[in-house]
Amino acid sequence: METTVDLGGVRTWYAVDGDGDPLVYLHGGFSDADELDPVRAMYAARFRVYSPDRRGHGRTPDVEGPIDFDATATDTIAFLEDVVGGPADLVGFSDGATTALHVALRRPDLVRRMVMISGQYHYTGLLPDLFGGRSLFENRGVQQGVVEKFEFLALAVNVNCFTDPLAQVNAEDAGPPGGAPPEQRPQHAQQIIYIRVH
Repeated sequence: METTVDLGGVRTWYAVDGDGDPLVYLHGGFSDADELDPVRAMYAARFRVYSPDRRGHGRTPDVEGPIDFDATATDTIAFLEDVVGGPADLVGFSDGATTALHVALRRPDLVRRMVMISGQYHYTGLLPDLFGGRSLFENRGVQQGVVEKFEFLALAVNVNCFTDPLAQVNAEDAGPPGGAPPEQRPQHAQQIIYIRVH
């Protein structure tokens, strides 16, 4: 089943597959829920899988305001409350993993278990040259943290779906105030973290 729901002014597209305990898959940045397709049937054989496209991604249109982890966590909390109807397992990839972490920190009552794939606690945990060249950013005066987190925009298939992607992303929101201590800076694409919340 594919449909949309209004989550606080964000017309959010999502798919539902399978039966069983609820599992919400949160895709990576500048991707969409279709990245789950290669393993969707395996998840759906055991879980009721919800796979929304986050704001400004895939079939969910962009809205005014920033695309940051506060906004995506707020959207995901609303999705869990309004669509899923309560707590679920969260599986997040990349920015989806960081969004899942923010949801768990704000609303642990809505997260049964969580799997973080290639997420980071703070933007300083990203590998500095993970996404290649920085030509998109060099002449825009963008601060270094934003460059490290979002230089992969140059590789995005449809960057034009964003009014101004650099104005909408906020690296300072990518972690707790003051940043992450060095011992809590996992590297993107190097770890899978499984967390049982309750």
